Amino acid sequence: MRLNKRTISRGLLAYLFFFIALEPAAFQHYGVSDKIFTFLQVLMLLLVGYLSFGNRDNRKILSDKRVCLMLIVYYLYFILVTFFNHGRTKALTVQAIHFIGFALYLDIVLKNNPKELFRTGLNILTVFVAINCVLTVVLKNGLYITTYYPNNYLLGYDNQNINFILPTMILVLLKNECCKKCKLQIIFTYALAWITAIRIWSGMTLVVTALMTVVAVFYFRGGHGFFAKRLFTGRIFNFRNLLIADLIANVALVYFRLQHYLEYIIVNVLQRNLTLTNRTIIWDRAIRFIREHPIFGYGRENYGPRALKYGFKAESPAGLHAHNRILETLYGGGITMLILFLWIFFYAAGRLNKVKDTSFAKILSFGIFIYLIGMLTEYYDYCMLLWGMLVIAENAEGILQKMQPEILS
Repeated sequence: MRLNKRTISRGLLAYLFFFIALEPAAFQHYGVSDKIFTFLQVLMLLLVGYLSFGNRDNRKILSDKRVCLMLIVYYLYFILVTFFNHGRTKALTVQAIHFIGFALYLDIVLKNNPKELFRTGLNILTVFVAINCVLTVVLKNGLYITTYYPNNYLLGYDNQNINFILPTMILVLLKNECCKKCKLQIIFTYALAWITAIRIWSGMTLVVTALMTVVAVFYFRGGHGFFAKRLFTGRIFNFRNLLIADLIANVALVYFRLQHYLEYIIVNVLQRNLTLTNRTIIWDRAIRFIREHPIFGYGRENYGPRALKYGFKAESPAGLHAHNRILETLYGGGITMLILFLWIFFYAAGRLNKVKDTSFAKILSFGIFIYLIGMLTEYYDYCMLLWGMLVIAENAEGILQKMQPEILS
């Protein structure tokens, strides 16, 4: 069989490529499986990279896959900064290969056979989320133990599970909008999400799951009722405005300590303290170091030395990241990388704006916004599906033209 954009976007090859791209976090913990997946992801990047950029007859790369191109620039810059700072260059390069390969493959699928995303990709994600949910119920202390945490499952550490759970919740709603009515699958998916969130009892995972459930409820209200009408037919709640709202929320929480106004929810409902499990301490120390190298940052540092630099023990989780996406981006790559990061998001928002009045755009906009809300107190490192959501946003108009042309007429 000849490998081209059409053949890899359907059938068994689609299952193979999505399975390689959606490697569960647990597989990275075991050396053999991680090496196998890394090897396959390198081959995948070489193939989809050639199909995307190597054809003389297909030079429209500057106009039809800018999210992927900007992601490449983002990671090349990040890798260079990490290399010059003697950080975790190899690990970051492996991640870049994985994430860029997935973004390019998803772009190919959406341009040639978008139904495969809602069929094959979503099916694989649903199976992973279901297995993970069962493991959270059956295994009290998790599937495996790392240096930092004991309760790791198929999809990673408990509050990192959302990297798979939230995109599955988003995609199943998009499937219902584009392909067919699938209320039973939606109920099943959201039940899995809630069981997992309750079992692991991560504060932000509960918040993210609850917010996405609210979006689903309003979606099925069909624009009826005061709030549903404004959420799904109003012009205020578009992706661009939601991105601005997220930036404001970051400033309010990190700099002005918004959590003090939410004491009842944080302390009594989520059973956390107002330091958000020492996150405020980590934020303050990250800000101090960001001010020392504001333009280029420090790259991706080794965990132990970073924790020691922050004033914690070497094995402390404080060395993993800044526990906030904006702060971590500034810390890792300075203002330069933050500009690249925001550029990708606001570009995707501009593309999604072309179909802003559709339920497809509303679901995706709120889904990505909720993902970013989750990153107010977390840094979801294993987030290839966040970039995938931006690729979907860039291709939204084309997806609807292929699958639901009557919506745009």
